[in-house]
Amino acid sequence: MVVSTDPQREQVLKLIGEKEKVEKKIADLGLVLQTNKIGFDEPLVDAEGFPRGDIDVRSVRLARTQIICLQNDLKELTKSIESGLEKYFHESKETLTSTKIPPEIRNASPDPSTSTSHSTEINQTPIVVVNLVSPGSPAEDAGIQVRDKILAFGTITSLNFKDLAQIGDLVKNSQNQQVRVKVNRDNKMEELILVPKIWSGRGFLGCNIVPYSSI
Repeated sequence: MVVSTDPQREQVLKLIGEKEKVEKKIADLGLVLQTNKIGFDEPLVDAEGFPRGDIDVRSVRLARTQIICLQNDLKELTKSIESGLEKYFHESKETLTSTKIPPEIRNASPDPSTSTSHSTEINQTPIVVVNLVSPGSPAEDAGIQVRDKILAFGTITSLNFKDLAQIGDLVKNSQNQQVRVKVNRDNKMEELILVPKIWSGRGFLGCNIVPYSSI
């Protein structure tokens, strides 16, 4: 007996799996830069033009190149997943109810058929709150402030937020790239541009966040 499957669903799940593999590779390569305490902007030669002796120049150069290539792959995969999800939900609209849509896909993206007002209401639910911002950090440079309620961190919103580790993974995979952060500050919506990167302090952001649900 042949078990029928939904080709569109299988394609989306396959893309999600590929995306997770790419994200892991980027995270692993990021450790090379962390170990050498260097980011993407610092020179690999000293003032006299010779290779720096305090870092593994060859490993750093290779890691930088591979990360850039993988980040481009990640962008294309993300676009393909978004397109696939949109097509999946469109095809499912007439034949599936929300309870029949596989949870691994339903949680990956909002249903485009959902009304605009409903989507807006969900997206305005905070996912985390900022309780610390370090001076001179990427977070401070982006304009993030203590008590900001983050509504969206890149592609993460209340629609698909699971835990802080999810945000941590996105940060590690977005080094030296712009991440859009939507915040509720004193009941006013603001959109900021954050660039996770290695700086003089700990981590890539220089801020501390806690789940909004824990407050």
